[in-house]
Amino acid sequence: MKSPNPLTLADDVLKIVAVCRKERIRIAPQINLLGHQSWAKTTYALLREYSQFDKTAHA
Repeated sequence: MKSPNPLTLADDVLKIVAVCRKERIRIAPQINLLGHQSWAKTTYALLREYSQFDKTAHA
């Protein structure tokens, strides 16, 4: 799912990086892996189309 307000300008990213460096915060980017294709009760398009990849432990 695409964020409704993505960072679009390099300046936005550079400002965030600068603040993180100043505050000694390590940035860990989210990598869009299969585990990020669902959240709580929402299943996103990839796993809806290819349900065999869904490894969610269902109760």
